[in-house]
Amino acid sequence: MAQSGIQNENLNSDEVVLRDTIQSWLTTTPNSLKQEGGIQRFAAALLFNKPGSVKIANPEQNLPAWFIDGYKRYESIAAH
Repeated sequence: MAQSGIQNENLNSDEVVLRDTIQSWLTTTPNSLKQEGGIQRFAAALLFNKPGSVKIANPEQNLPAWFIDGYKRYESIAAH
């Protein structure tokens, strides 16, 4: 999905509200990635934003092992 270009599409007002709600939850909830639904919200945030614009400190420590390779591929898209 990250390579599909969906992040370049304009968001409607409902999508903007959803994106902002997700991002607010991620940034204001302590240990958000460890909370129930945290990884799902983080994955959704990636789809709403251009590759490279969503950063996470120490992904190897903060993301589940099964998610790390996908996150690194997502980040590598931004480098091109």
